[in-house]
Amino acid sequence: MPFQKDSKELKRKSIKSLTGIRFFAAFYVLLFHSGLSFATKAGLNDKIINFLSHGYLGVGLFFILSGFILAYNYPEIHFNKSFLFKFYKARFSRLYPVYFLALLLVLPFVYQSLDLHSIASVLTMTQSWTLKNTGMGYAWLFQAWTLSVEFFFYLIFPFIWNYINKRSLKNVYMLTFLVGIAIVYFATPILAPGEVVKIGLEAYQLPLPILRAFEFIFGLLLCRIYILTQSVFLGKSGMVSLNIVLILMILSFSNNIYLLSLAIVLVGVLIFQIASESSPISKFLGSNTLVLLGGASYSIYLLQVPIREYSKLVFGSTLDKFISPIVLIYVSIMIFKYYEEPVRKWILKK
Repeated sequence: MPFQKDSKELKRKSIKSLTGIRFFAAFYVLLFHSGLSFATKAGLNDKIINFLSHGYLGVGLFFILSGFILAYNYPEIHFNKSFLFKFYKARFSRLYPVYFLALLLVLPFVYQSLDLHSIASVLTMTQSWTLKNTGMGYAWLFQAWTLSVEFFFYLIFPFIWNYINKRSLKNVYMLTFLVGIAIVYFATPILAPGEVVKIGLEAYQLPLPILRAFEFIFGLLLCRIYILTQSVFLGKSGMVSLNIVLILMILSFSNNIYLLSLAIVLVGVLIFQIASESSPISKFLGSNTLVLLGGASYSIYLLQVPIREYSKLVFGSTLDKFISPIVLIYVSIMIFKYYEEPVRKWILKK
């Protein structure tokens, strides 16, 4: 059981399997960016190509997982200066150091296309908050638009989580169902910067963080159910395996945006399932190797572009396709161990 009471407080142990699954989300995005074109040119099976073409949906896993883990680590919200300062300081230490490093690494390849507006938006992590399809969301560092959305989640978390915490289990179940429906109905996992959402015959343009917040809130709600019930039924091997098969089938056989969005809802359920750590799959995801790779997943996700560009300079554009993913994973592990974690701890001590 992840919660243990003593005489003073509620102590939480880390859920290692949730760290391990982060690697597969980052690797899926990496396959989408680096492996899809190769698979297409190589004439691989259509189902494999279809699966790889949906690698961008790994971002949806990150958003749901972010909500789940934040809710797990902060079971209670205190609206005072001390708590909020520590919370936002912890979020800054988690998000910004690697983000800033990635910006510096890619700067030599993009500086000519930057202007003051894009620089200010990227440095303040608001580049994907635009209403218009200006391309601003992809400024400076392509993948960083997701960090801009994540930053918005951090800002709203104390208020949304405080509201959820006051709801009864019955209401939480209902809200979870409704938010899951909203994710599918609006096809939010498909949305990227500047895109519109359709409601009936009308198309609306809303700030992307608001639309993608459904996935984050879904993670919060799933964690609330997890905390309140501590149920391990869904975490049994058969249930976990069935869910994984359903997810893989949708990603491999379908291009329907609503089915693909349903797959991300099922991914949220999968996060809930493996959090119980009662199946061999959870134990596999919680192994030391995958926990290390999961820890490095932030860098794996964010450093794809700069590592690819530097690999092209060193190895050439042909070999780069094979070498840069290996280099990326190795460099990301080094950054996680010797930069990300030390800097985060240093900031938290200040």
